[in-house]
Amino acid sequence: MDNCRTGAVVIDTGTGCCKAGFAGQQSPKSVLGSWVGRPTEQSFKTKSACIELKCIWDY
Repeated sequence: MDNCRTGAVVIDTGTGCCKAGFAGQQSPKSVLGSWVGRPTEQSFKTKSACIELKCIWDY
């Protein structure tokens, strides 16, 4: 047990990204994008809404 080192793992689960690393280090070991809960077809809905608004405006 004397030659075994243990360290604390730090995990920051933010809204934009998830960072993980070991305590005491200057920067995280890994940074991953957070994709949970984001709409998959947001651009389609935005285009559709703009087209509908233009049709109403032109009417």
